[in-house]
Formats: sequence, C-alpha cells, structure tokens
Amino acid sequence: MKPNLSFAVSLLFCSNLILGSASSPRGFLGIPPQDLEYFKSDVIKCRDGSNKFTKAQLNDDFCDCADGTDEPGTSACPVGKFYCQNAGHVPLLIFSSRVNDGICDCCDGSDEYDSGVNCPNTCWEAGKVAREKLKKKIATYQEGVSKRKQEIEQAKLAITKDEAELSKLKKEEEILKEIVEQLRDRKEQIEKAEEKERLEKEKEEKKKKESEEKINEEQSSQQKVLLMIIMRQLGSWMNIPMNRKLQKVKMNLLLLILMISLSMPQMTMVLPKLKLISVMTQKGVHLLSMKENRIKMSTLRDYQKRS
Repeated sequence: MKPNLSFAVSLLFCSNLILGSASSPRGFLGIPPQDLEYFKSDVIKCRDGSNKFTKAQLNDDFCDCADGTDEPGTSACPVGKFYCQNAGHVPLLIFSSRVNDGICDCCDGSDEYDSGVNCPNTCWEAGKVAREKLKKKIATYQEGVSKRKQEIEQAKLAITKDEAELSKLKKEEEILKEIVEQLRDRKEQIEKAEEKERLEKEKEEKKKKESEEKINEEQSSQQKVLLMIIMRQLGSWMNIPMNRKLQKVKMNLLLLILMISLSMPQMTMVLPKLKLISVMTQKGVHLLSMKENRIKMSTLRDYQKRS
C-alpha cells in the first residue's frame, strides 16, 4: 500500500509540474499587434502593477490580474478586452465577457473559438463597403492634396509677387521720405524767411508810427503856438477903434489866416507866412484907419463950410 501510495503521489506531482510548465494552447489570442512585445518575457507584470504572471498563465481562463492583463483571449476577467483582427475589415476591441458567449461579435469569428458556434468569416464582404468608402476617401484626399499643391504654388507666386510689390513700396517709401524731408526743410526756410520779414515789417511799422507820432506832436505843438499868436494878434486888433465895416474885414482876415494855418501840412512853413500876413494885416488895418480918419475930417470940413 505504502509503495503504491508513494508512487501515486509522485505521479500526481510530476503531472502538475508538467502542466504548470507547459505554454497555454491559446497563446497570444486576443492581444493587439502593438502589445505583443509586452507579453514575450517569461514573467509578465499586470498593467496596473497589482500582480505578476508567467507566460503559461496567459489566457489560461483564470483571472490573475484585476485589470485583465493576463486574460485578453478569454472571458475570465470581466474588465478585459479582446482584440478582433478582422483581416480584410476594420480591427475591433470587444469586452472579454463577449468571448465564447455564442454570439459572433468579430466578423472573422475569432471570439467564438471554443463555443461550438460556427461563425463564418464575413470580413471581406463587410470590408468591401468600407474599402469603397476608403477608396473614395483616398481619392478625395489625393484630390485635396493636388489642389493644396496647386494652391501652395499659387500662394508661392502670390508671395513672390507681394514681396516684389513690398520691395517696390519700400523703395517708394524711401523716396517719399526724402521728398518729405526736403519739403520740411523748405517749409522751415520759408517760415524763417516769413518770420524775418514779419519782424522787419513790424520794426518798420513801429518806426513809422513813432515818426508819425513825433510829427503829430510837433504839429500839435506848432498849432498851439499858432493859435496863441492868432489870439494875441486878435487881442491887439480888438483895441484898435474901427467901424463895423473895418471890423468885418478884420474878422475875415483872421478867419482866412486860421484856415490857411490849419490846412497847411507842414507847420514849419506857417510861422514865417503868418508873420508876413500879420504885418500886412496890421499895415492894411492902419491904412484903412487912416483913410477912415481922412473921410471923417473931410466930412467935418464940408459940414463946417456949409454951416
């Protein structure tokens, strides 16, 4: 009994060892091509860092990782994802819970490999419409690329033209700046000349005004002197006894003298003439007075003779 029991225990241990060291028959089923490199090492880490598993534990239908890293090809982990290659159509990721559930989710039937359901590969037919759409999309893209190239060439030509126009405008700007500077200098020169002319004109006007004021003052002074002489002469004439006719003549002479004196522009010419007129007037008045006296004496003699 004991030898047979020991043999049985040894046989069971060896069989478990052999099974544990063997690779999983499902291999890399359900793994996307870009993730294959991650599963090639002998000891693989769970993506969330919660555990580790060997290559033999990959797709062994037992969930070792909480995020389902070790069971991409089975439904053992509820949060796992199964990759459908779908050759000839669009690849697809489905939840691991849909693997071997009796429903064909992948067009290549790879998700129902162990459910007993025969899933025909419809990827080529299903992908035909997608390929047509893709061809149209590629043609549209190529047409867009061609148009874009044309627009780029047109844009390059427009840029070249704009650069030439810009260069031309810059040259014109430089020329205009020089013209503006010349005009500004010319304007400053004209303003300076006008200012100088204005100052000279103001100076001349001021000088002329001062001269006129001086002349006016001199004329006013001479007019005052003239009026004083006339009034003095008038006072002296008033003392001479004369009849009304002689007084009228005397007043007319005085008015004439006054009018002449006021109408003369240069008072320097008045005084000598005034003196001459005064002397002549005095002589005339004296002669008139003598003639009047002779008339009176002749009248008196005639009266005496008659009487």
